[in-house]
Amino acid sequence: MGERSSAPQDSPLHLPPRHEWKPKHRYIFDSTVPLLDLPVDDRGFVKPDEVIATVKDWFVPGYDWSYDPDNDETRVDDHHFHGEAADYKKLDAHYGSSVPTRFRNNPFFVGRMYRPAHNAIHRGFKIAQPPELDPMVEFLDRWDIAIQSHKRLQDAARSTLDAYERRLGRKRTLKKFPSISSDEDEYGQWLLNHEFEKNFAQYQIALTAFKAIEHSEILIPGKVIKLERASPQQVIRAGKAVAKKAIDYTDDIAA
Repeated sequence: MGERSSAPQDSPLHLPPRHEWKPKHRYIFDSTVPLLDLPVDDRGFVKPDEVIATVKDWFVPGYDWSYDPDNDETRVDDHHFHGEAADYKKLDAHYGSSVPTRFRNNPFFVGRMYRPAHNAIHRGFKIAQPPELDPMVEFLDRWDIAIQSHKRLQDAARSTLDAYERRLGRKRTLKKFPSISSDEDEYGQWLLNHEFEKNFAQYQIALTAFKAIEHSEILIPGKVIKLERASPQQVIRAGKAVAKKAIDYTDDIAA
């Protein structure tokens, strides 16, 4: 078990005030109490959701996590659930590979949160031991597959939406100019319908394939949309989160 370094007892590491912690968790201010082990799976991977749930439970209901412009220590920033960058750089050198650092920096293991919660994690938990190399390689390989599958899904969603908009545009034209008969370009209408149906069928195939991929729930979080009945518009909106370098836990902590 790790030992805490000595620190002031009022609010070390810019933690939330003592009275905002539930009484049973105020031991965290005692520098002699050992650190907690981070929850990990059988591969040694930290479980971010369990960490967040634990930290949230430390505080009294209704604690105001919101950002105070006059206090930089309330800002939102990113927490790496897997150790210090320098330690993983040493592993890069040891293995002759960038896998350890890429694993540590993977969005699945980086959480965006309020700085006081970030500090609370550092104050309350030991740093997890780095996983073995092979599980990290496998994880990153599967993540890359998920990203590629997600890109195909995004492309299919955009193609479907474009075809839908073109078909909708034709309907608007016919409504605006009633003198134009819908029979005047029967083949053109058929092409628009066929294009939409073909693209939508490809979208459904891409969605089914993506759902079967590990990490799909991370690239399109379930709290944003229900993946099994996601529309192309929802997939495109939710896909914007993929470009981010961290999973946003601010709402989870403040809820």
